[in-house]
Amino acid sequence: MGGFHVIRCSNQCWSGLNSDLVIEQTLMRSLKSSGGLTHGSGMTEEMCALWTMSIPITSEYNNAMQEFNDLTYTTSEQHRESTEARMKRDHSDLEKIKEKLSTCMPFSPDPSLRNIITGLVAKEDVNVHEYETVGNEIIEKMVGKPVFGISFKWKDRAKTLAHESTIKFAQGRTIDPALLFQRFLVLSKTRDLSLEDVMSYELSPFPTALFEAKEIFRKAGKPQIAHTVAEYSSKKSKEAVMDSIPLTEHYVLDGGSQVHRLPWKKGDSYGAIARMYADFTIRHYGKATVVFDGYSEGPSIKDKTHERHEQITRPIISFNAKTEFVGRKDDFLSRSCNKQGLIDLVTEELQKKGCTVINALGDADMDIVKAAIKASQHQLTTLIGEDTDLLILLLYNAEANSRGLYFRSDKSTVPKVYNISEMKQVLGSDMCSQLLFIHTFTGCDTTSHIFSVGKKPVRMRFCSQIKQSVIEDLGSKAMAVLFGGKSTDSLASLHYNLLIKKIVSAKSFVTPESLPPTKSSTKYHSFRKYYQIMVWTGKESDMNAVDWGWKLEDNQFVPVMTKKTAVPESLLQMIHLIKAGVGELR
Repeated sequence: MGGFHVIRCSNQCWSGLNSDLVIEQTLMRSLKSSGGLTHGSGMTEEMCALWTMSIPITSEYNNAMQEFNDLTYTTSEQHRESTEARMKRDHSDLEKIKEKLSTCMPFSPDPSLRNIITGLVAKEDVNVHEYETVGNEIIEKMVGKPVFGISFKWKDRAKTLAHESTIKFAQGRTIDPALLFQRFLVLSKTRDLSLEDVMSYELSPFPTALFEAKEIFRKAGKPQIAHTVAEYSSKKSKEAVMDSIPLTEHYVLDGGSQVHRLPWKKGDSYGAIARMYADFTIRHYGKATVVFDGYSEGPSIKDKTHERHEQITRPIISFNAKTEFVGRKDDFLSRSCNKQGLIDLVTEELQKKGCTVINALGDADMDIVKAAIKASQHQLTTLIGEDTDLLILLLYNAEANSRGLYFRSDKSTVPKVYNISEMKQVLGSDMCSQLLFIHTFTGCDTTSHIFSVGKKPVRMRFCSQIKQSVIEDLGSKAMAVLFGGKSTDSLASLHYNLLIKKIVSAKSFVTPESLPPTKSSTKYHSFRKYYQIMVWTGKESDMNAVDWGWKLEDNQFVPVMTKKTAVPESLLQMIHLIKAGVGELR
């Protein structure tokens, strides 16, 4: 061996082997070659002993025969790793590794813990990389305990990248508002309080007419106002709402709805997915104008609406155009930063194909409408979208000098095309100017739906009573009208009168959500409504959402429900057990 740790059976390149491998190879070759133990001789103890003792003699015979015949058992000087086929394969493997590293670079300035293959970024509570510390903590809890008294809890284990954390959604559901409402009404009779005075309070942990849980809006039935407007317009003009797709020279697309439309294939790169969206747009709409929402991790007045849709915190994905898509599309799109990254890729592909792309800084509804109205001044234009907000904004902002402006969804098998110019003429400018107020006051993404109050009766009862006044006063008057009262009625007296009427006619107990909200909760509802209108009309630049019915908590905008105590202070003093659950609501 010459002092080395390998044995060289020949002088060929790469022919050195460790001694244990040489022994193993020699032994196995002798055992399994022709004449070996595994070929007919058997593996009995006697045969193994005979074979072992005869190896030195047979080896001498083998060498003598090679010398006598002038033949030597050897191999070519060329190693198999030097063949052309093996070199091509090695080159191909290196290119694959290089390509993978370009998309999954492990060395980057990003300090986050992530899966370099899928791009999955670890959440803050992931601690699998500290598994030794986690294990030691578990062992410390076991010390001094009997074996059968040891229990392992899920919360103590190391959390991996697959760990999902839930959002604390709709906190406060454990307190039944109807039960508290009943108890407070009963207790109010034991004190020197009039029922009318008591009814000026919410008597529940949150304003149930506006919120379905603490700080969670009642879901708005936005399509209802679209159906109402369409039904009214159709009766006046057959051309207002059509069931056939009109001639269109230019399309304006709501990019947000398009992102959710097409299915994705696992294994496709995000660049391929972006090209798929661009090809789909060109194939169906030509060189259209596409408008995308802007997404960021900062606070938004739609934060609580997003929480309603997704109660589990989905992971952030670090990706580029070459990264392969894995997982579920809905999970990926549930995170704003993931969606923004995809929009950037789609924007690049659309621009390559000649489309006009507008990327809004935030909510894109107004940008979509402006783009459609601008295009309609020169050519027949159709806006493709799903959101009722777009229809309302079109009717509010559309101009009379357009060549033709239509709005429709491309998901329905039976098309319903809204002729905006015709509808605005049928509805009249006064009605269209009030649509924003009606829509926001009765519920949209950033304002509460009012329990048991739809959008159709609002139009019939309310449009003629809107006055230019202070927002708080106007909101109280509007709320009184919605619940069948007069604009001069106070909400406290209306609350009391409706309760008495419902008690007389009801077959079961009257629930608090069926009664109008208090003046305080109506005030902040009106503020949020006004702020949303200012956002839609582009006049919110000098306004702060915190001054208009919102508060900032944990980098999220949360609605202010009311700033008045839920019940009179004298009643709170009687009920110490539930005081913590129904104290002052902020």
